[in-house]
Amino acid sequence: MPSLSSRVVRAVLLTVLTISSLPAYAQEPTTTADAEATEPSTSDWIVEDSIDVEGEAPRDSLIQPETSAATRTRTPVEEIPQSIQIVPRRLLEEQEVRTLDQALVNVSGVVPSKPEELVLQQPLVRGFAAEIFIDGLPAFSLTPVVDPLSMINVERVEVLKGPSSTLFGGGIGAPLGGMINIVSKAPLPTERSEAGLRLGEFETLGAFFDLNRPVGEAVALRVTGEVTDAGSHLRTVDGESYSLFPTLSARFGERTVLTLRGQLSRNETLEYTGLPASITLGGDFGVDPDRFSGATNAPNTVIENRLITARLEHRISPRLDATLEARHYASSFEEYSSFPFLALFPPDPERPTEFTLIRGQLPTDVDQWTLSPRVEWSTEAGSVRHRVLAGIEIDRTRYEAATGFDFTPLGVLDYSDPEADLDFGEIPQLTSFFDDTYDTAAVFVQDQVELGDRVRVLAGLRFTRLGIEQRTPGGGPGFDSTYDELTPRLGLSVDLGAHVDAFAGYSEGFRGVLFFNGAEPPVPETSEHAEVGLKIAAPDHGLQGSVALYELVRSNVPTPDPTSPFVQVQTGEQRARGLELDLVWEPDERLSLLVAYAFADAEITRDTTFPVGDRLARVPEHSGRVALRYRGLGRWRHVGVGLGLSAGTEREITLPNQLETESYLLFDLQASIQLGPARLGLSVVNLADEDFFEPYQYLSQAVVIPTRPRSVTGTLRWRF
Repeated sequence: MPSLSSRVVRAVLLTVLTISSLPAYAQEPTTTADAEATEPSTSDWIVEDSIDVEGEAPRDSLIQPETSAATRTRTPVEEIPQSIQIVPRRLLEEQEVRTLDQALVNVSGVVPSKPEELVLQQPLVRGFAAEIFIDGLPAFSLTPVVDPLSMINVERVEVLKGPSSTLFGGGIGAPLGGMINIVSKAPLPTERSEAGLRLGEFETLGAFFDLNRPVGEAVALRVTGEVTDAGSHLRTVDGESYSLFPTLSARFGERTVLTLRGQLSRNETLEYTGLPASITLGGDFGVDPDRFSGATNAPNTVIENRLITARLEHRISPRLDATLEARHYASSFEEYSSFPFLALFPPDPERPTEFTLIRGQLPTDVDQWTLSPRVEWSTEAGSVRHRVLAGIEIDRTRYEAATGFDFTPLGVLDYSDPEADLDFGEIPQLTSFFDDTYDTAAVFVQDQVELGDRVRVLAGLRFTRLGIEQRTPGGGPGFDSTYDELTPRLGLSVDLGAHVDAFAGYSEGFRGVLFFNGAEPPVPETSEHAEVGLKIAAPDHGLQGSVALYELVRSNVPTPDPTSPFVQVQTGEQRARGLELDLVWEPDERLSLLVAYAFADAEITRDTTFPVGDRLARVPEHSGRVALRYRGLGRWRHVGVGLGLSAGTEREITLPNQLETESYLLFDLQASIQLGPARLGLSVVNLADEDFFEPYQYLSQAVVIPTRPRSVTGTLRWRF
């Protein structure tokens, strides 16, 4: 019987040939994105343009002329003295992006977290952990648990490179390496609806919808949702997830708008813990790369998120705007796993494919409340213009967790035997408990100064008082400490003419330390970031991009104390230096080209245990992506084709450096057909069916995950 790939490809080709013989529907848009390009934005509908409402970005181009992510004020991208890249909705749709990690591959210097790592590993920006924010507000920051594994409600993804602590914080601190801001869809003033189905390899089946309804002239409701039953190339790993996002916007007069957003999501899957690198990267031991790494009858890991956000905006005067944001975020996950614990049970050299497995569980609950009021004031005196932003942020996060590891082995698993399996047995008892509270009280001010028509200065300062109370019920060690931090930000942007701007910037970040075990309470980790670069902004010529040189230093990194086992000290320092290039070129409506390249020298510069000079795990020295999209015209205007290439050099998998993965080169292909209200999309990942391993994070062990083989996904969207 033909494979699912063959059946889907044949069906799509047959549809292309059939539709190509029909007359073009000139009145219909080429894509869903084109259909919405002519719709008024939420800000045009609800309030005057100058009030900053998080609405939908321009949909007819990959070029995004302005953003409010980096400054919390609507600002042209070229005037921001910081590297920031935007992945807009059109790119998400044309590349058939289904998860956040697939979107982030389009941005230089980013190492995304894989969907299998949601409770394990944050994404990396410029070598260091980045925080995920939703609509400019935090959703804790320990791991990317908040990722709903759905892009149905995402309008665009904004990546701020370097710390952004002057304006953003909450939870355990503020971004050290960068910030990934997910901007949600907003209600529109015109009625529209969309529903769709998705069918893919490994028995993946999903359905989604996007319903927008104006209610009278001043209220609009938008509800999006998705449900997925997904398999995996990893043997026995499958999962179920759903997400629901209701949003309501209401206008009160001409100066005030209230937006209420909600999120409810659940993700359930068998947790994968990685294959030992010694038998995958260390030689050919006859191990099936797609086999499961533990007991296949372990309980599923379950993640649940609930989030509600209120945003109230009011125009006080033509020069003064006020915004009040409030959020409640509640998250819980029940994590279960079985894995080889390499530090306690190393393999026998005589039987290198046999490993002793243990089991564990980790239940966690997070309850976070955030309040952020601010005002924006504009003034000018002659050729000098100011945009002053001032505000406060109050955040309380309660983090409750427990761990239970049963060090009595489940047994020995021979990874070279494809039929070998172990019984998970009873769920281990919880033995360690954590009850932590993080209180943030911050005040910030920022001034964007324009000196004439060419010179722009950005200056910001934030004072944060972070209280951390870490308790271990049962009488274990804990501490209650308060930290005061000043985090400045300074930047300069100069218009050089010919659509080119030069910029330079400096910023700092800080973050509390979790699970620290030392003689003294820990101090926050800090980071310092400096960059210089050029930005190109020529929308009339279809060109936008940036190139930057940077240095980012992370200090107070917890490391093992060489004189006392199981105790930590904060003497570590890590540094990343590099060059990054991001470019979008759209010479006309038919063609777009995205180019992203990063050189990263990320290494340990001071440590008590790990060798100085070791490269940071997971970060390739060279990486890049090229994505080309062609949109037909005339009778072919309903057809679009895209081709992508992603590549990178070797990556270390652990500290200290022991083994590294191979360099990689991956191709992906997308195609779409529009006929009336229906759109059929095709996505092929790993087109050449390359076979290699990638670094995987599980308890900092030397484990890897096989890359996804060639697989095909078909999507049918129907607009009504």
